[in-house]
Amino acid sequence: MLKKATNKQLQTIFHYEKEFCTPNFYKKITKELLNRGVLDLSMFQKATNEQLWVILKNDTYVHTAHLLGIVRELILRSHIQQLVKEQFKTMNYAERTTNFADEEINLLCQQLAINAVFEYRQGYGTFLDYYKFLVSNLLKSLSYLPDNEKNIVS
Repeated sequence: MLKKATNKQLQTIFHYEKEFCTPNFYKKITKELLNRGVLDLSMFQKATNEQLWVILKNDTYVHTAHLLGIVRELILRSHIQQLVKEQFKTMNYAERTTNFADEEINLLCQQLAINAVFEYRQGYGTFLDYYKFLVSNLLKSLSYLPDNEKNIVS
């Protein structure tokens, strides 16, 4: 379906009609634009880490393309892992979650960050607050898995 759409049609949906799309459909549109090379996320490579964090901490109206670029850049710079570690330290049931390898938890949280970009609604707080909430729920759900299921994480 998306293969037949023109770049202009996909860009119109991407920039102006997010609230009318489901997060999965919006993710497919973004993936198609990235595959076609129309969506450029390289502008955030020049930003400092502090600039990226200021945007995530303070802005409540960040366009999805910019948010995706910021999250992608933070994942490439391994700064999402620091946020996960900070969130992990604040939890009182963290000792039960340590059966997972750090790489597994970081990978899950990176996937969660990308999915959160598409599910985030502008104007309802900052993206960082939303993401911290999702990470704490993920870590909490991982801590309640039975021991025999802790080796199977997908």
